[in-house]
Amino acid sequence: MSRRSPPPTARPGVPSRQTPVEPAPFIPVEPWWRQSRRGSGGKRGQDESPPRFQTVASRVAEREEVPTPAGRRVSGAAVAALVVALALFGGVGFLVTTDWLAVTRTTTEIHGAQRLPEDAIYAASQLEGVNIFQMHPGRVAERIRQTPGIAEVAVHPRLPYQVTIVIREETPFVIWQGITTTTWLAENGAIVPAIGAPPSLKLTDLARAAPESAGKLQAQVLADLKALRAAGLEETELYYGAQEGLYFRSADGWTVYLGNDGQMATKLAALRTIKTSKAAQSARARIVDLRAKGHAQVW
Repeated sequence: MSRRSPPPTARPGVPSRQTPVEPAPFIPVEPWWRQSRRGSGGKRGQDESPPRFQTVASRVAEREEVPTPAGRRVSGAAVAALVVALALFGGVGFLVTTDWLAVTRTTTEIHGAQRLPEDAIYAASQLEGVNIFQMHPGRVAERIRQTPGIAEVAVHPRLPYQVTIVIREETPFVIWQGITTTTWLAENGAIVPAIGAPPSLKLTDLARAAPESAGKLQAQVLADLKALRAAGLEETELYYGAQEGLYFRSADGWTVYLGNDGQMATKLAALRTIKTSKAAQSARARIVDLRAKGHAQVW
């Protein structure tokens, strides 16, 4: 076996010669099927790795078996429902706040007003500038009903911004003349504004049973007046005194005291009978006192 001589020492000023590198020996690569058999001694053992397609299939199956938490899933239907709900909420908010649907005087119709001015009724409704979706017909009717002279009110809203108000006014029944005040009253005692044609019946109150005191006395006087009118009383001017009660002076010169205990229809019928009696013909003062029940005096 020969020895290799050491590489020559490089001289100064002379380039050194590189030693050639021997190539690595060639090792052929065997196919994968031979390598698997060779690693297992030429037989398929229990430690043999499965084919690649089986490994991928098993991994996919493992991923499918792992459940996804329910709280993290957001379906498309839920998102669509949320979007629709937000759109509806925004649309409703716009409708109930927009000035395009506000009520005005020109979009409000008032029916049934004969004595009261329509502008006063509209002002009492407080509808100016109110959105049609925010108005409450019952509350509007209650505000209008507080106006003197109105008996009934009905409010009917219509889209987009129209409102119809239908009222029934109180009919004045009597002019109640007090010592310092004059008031128009309906049959139920409600105060009626002194607008338009006055009622034909007038009561001069000398006992201060004025409407401001609104009690049993006033209610009794009104009931007696209605009974007299229903019985056919022709006189239109009556008086009320603390002792006399209701009384009047007829066109033929009789002064008639009726009192304040009711039964006006019976008393009025007795008066007609008395006028044709001999006692009335011989009377000098021409006074008929019907205040006592079942007893009449002629003077």
